[in-house]
Formats: sequence, structure tokens, C-alpha cells
Amino acid sequence: MHDVDDAWTGYKDIYRTTATETLGQRAKSRKDWLSPSTWNSIEERRKLKQSILKCRSEGVQQNRQRMYQTKDQEVKKRARADNRRPLERVAEDAERAAH
Repeated sequence: MHDVDDAWTGYKDIYRTTATETLGQRAKSRKDWLSPSTWNSIEERRKLKQSILKCRSEGVQQNRQRMYQTKDQEVKKRARADNRRPLERVAEDAERAAH
């Protein structure tokens, strides 16, 4: 059984190496319309989620869950505001051009 696992690991490594050499690494794309402060909030929310998953105490976990929910609402609010911002600029430019 151990030989099969070793063979599979070898094949998998060869495929991954070949794919990386041929195709390259996939670049993570960030949304241009999100502000840096929103990205910071997203990162804080991600860290809170990780701390919830690692926590063993139920009381502490519930407290962190409440903190996560608050941070999640904040992130969504910021993202909506960031999404609206370019549209508002276009509308303002159109109003100035009309007058």
C-alpha cells in the first residue's frame, strides 16, 4: 500500500511541476474598485474566521462569531460604498457636462 501512495505522490508532483512550467502560476486578481481600507477589513475578517475555526472553547467561539458577523457587515457595507463610488463620479461628470 505504501508503494501505491509513493507512486501517486510522484505522479502528482510531476504533473504539477509540468503544469507550472508550461502554464505558469495563476495570478490572484484584486478588484480595482475596492479601496485599500476595504481590503484591510477583508483580511481582518479572514483572520477572525480562522480564529473561530481554531478555537476550542464554545464561549470564546461564540464571542468571536459575533465579532466576525460585525466585521462581515462592515466589509459588505464598505464594498457597496466602493462599488457605488465610480458610478457617482460618472453621474457627476454627466451633470457637469449637461450644465
